[in-house]
Amino acid sequence: MYVYELIKYLKQFELDDEVKVSAIADLSSFDEDDMENGYAIIDGDILDGNPDEEYPLLMVVDENHKGCKLEDWIKVIFDVIKRKEKGERMGQKEVDKQLKSARDSIDRLESIVNSTIDQINSQNNLTPIQPINPLFLNRCKVRDCENSGWYGSHYIRLDVPKECIKILNKKHSDIRGDEVWEYYSFSYNSEKSKENFITIINDIEELDSVTDQENVKASQTNIHTRDVVMKMLHDIGIPTQKYEYKTSRSRNKEWVNCTWTYEIQSAFKTYSSDIASTKKKLIETFDKLYKIDQDKRKEEENKKQQELQRKENERLLAFMLSQYELGITADWDDLQYAIINKNKYLYLAHYLMMNRGDWNDGYSYAETGLNGFIIETEQEQEIYDCINNIITTYEDTDGRYFRDCLWNYDVLYGIVKEQNPALYEDYQKVREHIEDY
Repeated sequence: MYVYELIKYLKQFELDDEVKVSAIADLSSFDEDDMENGYAIIDGDILDGNPDEEYPLLMVVDENHKGCKLEDWIKVIFDVIKRKEKGERMGQKEVDKQLKSARDSIDRLESIVNSTIDQINSQNNLTPIQPINPLFLNRCKVRDCENSGWYGSHYIRLDVPKECIKILNKKHSDIRGDEVWEYYSFSYNSEKSKENFITIINDIEELDSVTDQENVKASQTNIHTRDVVMKMLHDIGIPTQKYEYKTSRSRNKEWVNCTWTYEIQSAFKTYSSDIASTKKKLIETFDKLYKIDQDKRKEEENKKQQELQRKENERLLAFMLSQYELGITADWDDLQYAIINKNKYLYLAHYLMMNRGDWNDGYSYAETGLNGFIIETEQEQEIYDCINNIITTYEDTDGRYFRDCLWNYDVLYGIVKEQNPALYEDYQKVREHIEDY
């Protein structure tokens, strides 16, 4: 308790001459005169007037040189106050004021005493360090694995502690874990795998929720015990910092924390609940592995289809080369040229469409088409004049004219389709295998 509170209390009544407060380290120096004057003994220390000094015990000695309780000594003080009141004949207001002040001082003193008692009790009733038990989810791991059989296949493996699998195997007869090797296996390319995985993860989370609550309580206890221990060490005077060079290369000294503070605090294990985030990471890993496998399967399937298509195209090319009496070394372009030369309408339409897509060199494609278009009828003359008029008279060069004119390439393709549908069909097949026109 703070003796300073008592001194402050006495000074309010200006009783310094009548009630003395001093420290007597030895009972042999105490006599009855001291008792009559109200002297108090501070056990084990001598009061030097420092208001910050804290003393564990305050006692008053009676005429038999024995300690008495604090409240008994305060009664003695009140007796002195009453004698003082009679001597100075204080007014009622002043008396009420002084008594209220005295009550306030006693209340403060009582609060200090109670706080000290609570602190001592908490120090004497420290709870031992509580264990923080590991969660099942924190020991789970999701990874890709390959069967060790002759035809090895991949699967998603969920590593789970043995004791957890034993519990879950009793609950599920359709989703069995390996208790010896401590894992669950989930097949790729199966919608049921994701459903089973989520079922197991949710069950593990349910088991961990009990441990999680116990860990939270244990952590709170450990934090409280740690704080009490650190305060007790601080109160008895063990320094938490020291003034020294921080490193061997430091030029100036500075205050640094003592190593023991870290070592002691680290001995008190704490816990932060992270079940939700751990579960989320496991599910994300599963989804990532599953997606990688699905993408790989799609890529392999695409390559397989492309290979089949390539072989089919080669067979088609070989057949059509034979059909149009071309050598085996000929390609799709050679075949296309052979087909359009079978029909002058097809020849012209083909080059007009090429000029529609590319007029960087003017109407060179259209001119090539007209050069191969031999006029034999009046209709053919109209076709020739229509195309030639665009080439020779239009000031600007734009391949879109061959799309919009009277005898455009779509009209000419229609004539070919009507005259020779088989030839037109072969032409369309070849076009599908040629990228640029």
